[in-house]
Amino acid sequence: MGQSKLYFGGTVLAGLLLGTSVQAAVTSDQLWTKWQSYASAHGATITAGSKQTVGDTTTLKDVTTTFALKNANADVSMKAAIAEIDLRDLGDGTVKITAASTINIDESITSAKGETTDISLKATQDGGSIIASGSEDDITYTSAANEVAVALDGLTVKGEDIPVDGTVTLSGLNAKQEMKTAADQSVTMTQEGTVDSIALVAKGKDTGNKGASFEATGSFAKVAYSGSGTVPVTQATDDFAAMLVAGFTSNGKLTTGPSSFSANFKQDDKTSAMTSSSDSTELTVSMDKSHLQYGVDSKGIALNIKDDKLPVPSIDMKLAESAFNLTMPIAKSDTPQDLALMTKLDGLSVNDEVWAMIDPTKALPRDPATLIVDLSGKGNWLFDLFDAAKMAKPPAKPGEIQSVTLNQLKVAAVGADLSGTGAVTFDNTSAVPVPSGSVDLKLVGGNGLIDKFIAMGLLPKDQAMGFRMMLAMFAKPGEGTDTLTSKIEFNKDGSILANGQRIQ
Repeated sequence: MGQSKLYFGGTVLAGLLLGTSVQAAVTSDQLWTKWQSYASAHGATITAGSKQTVGDTTTLKDVTTTFALKNANADVSMKAAIAEIDLRDLGDGTVKITAASTINIDESITSAKGETTDISLKATQDGGSIIASGSEDDITYTSAANEVAVALDGLTVKGEDIPVDGTVTLSGLNAKQEMKTAADQSVTMTQEGTVDSIALVAKGKDTGNKGASFEATGSFAKVAYSGSGTVPVTQATDDFAAMLVAGFTSNGKLTTGPSSFSANFKQDDKTSAMTSSSDSTELTVSMDKSHLQYGVDSKGIALNIKDDKLPVPSIDMKLAESAFNLTMPIAKSDTPQDLALMTKLDGLSVNDEVWAMIDPTKALPRDPATLIVDLSGKGNWLFDLFDAAKMAKPPAKPGEIQSVTLNQLKVAAVGADLSGTGAVTFDNTSAVPVPSGSVDLKLVGGNGLIDKFIAMGLLPKDQAMGFRMMLAMFAKPGEGTDTLTSKIEFNKDGSILANGQRIQ
C-alpha cells in the first residue's frame, strides 16, 4: 500500500476523528484548499458533498477521503466518510474545526487471483481537541482526546461473512505534530504523544472448522511515541523503492509500560489458553534510502500456556529481558556501511513440571538461562535490495563484509557459562573473503556439566572422554575452578590458531 497515501490517510483521519479544535494562521477556505491539494499531490482525494458559509463558520457535509492502488499483487481501495465538519474563523488567524464523532472506513482488497476481501471499520471519539499554530505551510497541532475507539464493523472474505468482532480503544490521548509542506507538496513531519492506556477485545468463530472459536483481550499502559519523517511526491506512490529514492524517510520510537494479553481457543471439547505480560517494551524503527534499523526490547516477561494436548498442566516461562536489534544497509554502496545484529534472552526460566520431563532427578541446576549475541561491523551491498529484478536473480557476489566485532557472547545454562569477545576484518580481494583477527572465549563449568550428563545417562563415558579431548585441543585451563579459555586467531595467510596451535 502506498506509503504517502497511508501518511495522508492516517494524518487527516486522525485530525478529523479527534475532530475538534484546529487552529492555524489561515482562513477556513485556505485550510480546506490545503487539505485538497495535499491529498491530490499524494494520490488521494478529499471531497465534500456540500460547502456552505454562514458568518464566520464554513460547514462541510458528507466529507470523504478516498484512494486506490493497483499493482501486481492486489488492487486496494479505501474510503473514509464523516458526516460533517465545521470550520470556524476565530478572527485572529486561527480556525477551529469541529467534526462529527464517527468516521466510517471501508477497504476492499482484490488479489491477483480475483479473490476479494472487504473490511468495514467504525471509528469514534469522545472529548477530543486539537490546537494548531504556525502558518499554512508549517502547522503544529497539539491534540487531546478522552477516548478514541476503532471497531471492526464487518469482514467479508471471498463473498462470505466472517463472524469476527474486535475493538481497539485508546484512552487519555495527548499528542503534538508539526507538518511542513514544501512547494512540491512533499511533507516533513515530527510528532510525539502519549496514551494513558490501550485496550483490545476480539472474538470470533472459524466458519470452515465447525466448533472452533476464540476470544482475546489485551492491554497496554503508559504508551508514548515520538518520530519524524519525510513523505515525498512520486508518480508511483505504490512503488516503495521509488519513494525511498525520492527521499522517503521515517524514524520513530514507541514505549509502553505494563502490558498483558490473553487468548482462549476452543474446538469441539478441546480447549487451550495463553496469557502473557511484560513490565515494559521499547520499539525503535528507522529507515531511509540507504539503511534500515529495527529494535525491540521487553523487560519482565511472563508467558503461560495451557492445552489439553500438553503432557504437563501448563508451561510457565519467565524472562527478565528479551531484546533484538538489526541495523543494515539496503542500498548499493561502494563504501562500507554500519551493520549490527543483537539478540538477547536474559534470565529465562520455566516451571518445575517442564523441568521434570527432562531432568526428573534434579541433577541439573535450574538457575535462569541467558543467551546474548551482540555483533557490529561494516559492510556493503553490491546491488539495491529494493531492485525487484536483482532480488529475483541476485548477483553471484551480492555484497561484502569488511569487519565484524563480537561485542558480547554469553551462553549460560544448567551450570555452565560460555562468554566471549573479539574482532575480525575481511580481505575481499579474493573469491572467498579471508578473515584476520581474534576471538577470546571462556567456559566456566564445562567439565562439571559433562559429569552431570554422564550421571544422568545422557552421555556415555567413552563419548565424554572424546569430547574432553576435543576441548583440550581448543582450550587451556584458566583462572578459577573448572575454567577453560581459548584464543582463536585468524591470520591473513588463511591459517587459524587456537591458543597458538594451528588448527587450519
